[in-house]
Amino acid sequence: MRVAQTTALRDRLATVVDRLQRGRDLDTYDLMALIGDTQMLAEGKTKIVEAAGNGEVLVRSKDDITADDGAKHDVLDGKGAASTRTTCNIFQLLER
Repeated sequence: MRVAQTTALRDRLATVVDRLQRGRDLDTYDLMALIGDTQMLAEGKTKIVEAAGNGEVLVRSKDDITADDGAKHDVLDGKGAASTRTTCNIFQLLER
């Protein structure tokens, strides 16, 4: 079983590396191809939490912005990426 998992991961990684070598930026499809199947555990206004296997979770930040309890809604490209960077920095500080 472990060999099959390793082979599958290697194949998914090779697909993503090939796309990067062709000059493509990573997108949600590439991330999901690398991680594989996930199961959504929770979804809120700003994030989606999915089980990625082996006791790990995938936290995806959304580009959505809302105000007035969702009465106002818009999408701000790059907001999810900035939110993820901020979250990663906070966890790195907590690990110190």
